[in-house]
Amino acid sequence: MAAKELDATWLGLLGLRGDGRKVSEHRRLGVACGVARSRYVDGSCELTMGLTRVVAHVAGPREAPRRSDEVHDRGTLEVTAAVAPFAAVGERSAGSRDRASRELAAHVARALAGAVVLERYPRSRVDVHVHVLCDDGGAASCAVNAASLALVDAGVFLRDVAAGATVAVHQKRLVWDPTRDEQRGASSLDVAVLPQFGTVLSAHLDGEALPQDDLGALTDAAVAAACEIG
Repeated sequence: MAAKELDATWLGLLGLRGDGRKVSEHRRLGVACGVARSRYVDGSCELTMGLTRVVAHVAGPREAPRRSDEVHDRGTLEVTAAVAPFAAVGERSAGSRDRASRELAAHVARALAGAVVLERYPRSRVDVHVHVLCDDGGAASCAVNAASLALVDAGVFLRDVAAGATVAVHQKRLVWDPTRDEQRGASSLDVAVLPQFGTVLSAHLDGEALPQDDLGALTDAAVAAACEIG
């Protein structure tokens, strides 16, 4: 038996995952705020969860570039996202990266829209851009966390710092913060919550549809994982 297979067997007998973590254990989290500052960037954050790495930049609140973009009693939030060509080597074509970028931007936008107090910024706009540099699983959650902390770095008023987490059904177990190998072929759920209120801001299920009871258990686990990060 190969050494890698032997290691996996022993870890399985101990109830541990391939990287030695428990099923309800996050990867090591690394945070660096203020990594970029210029006339175009008011807040930034580089965040790592294991090998997954995301950079987020915030510009604003600033005057909306066009009067047609203004809302008289609240600000607007614009979120864009990009996935680097080398983020997941050999696994994504340009078309699939574009689709992943759109889905990521939508997930982050839903999360931040519930966190930012836009009523404090009438006729203004806040721009957020997230860039996935390495995706070893959980990139959507990493992006939510990076974008939230970049908003904090920019001094934007928040109801609470949004927290994201991913939970997957891997080998018939619910595993927190799965790696790309654990997510491959599994059903996984990305959620973003306001930890202080327990409010779910956004949820995205990837993979096969699940029975209602299993989906409920997956959602409860994902919310608990996100609240622990928050």
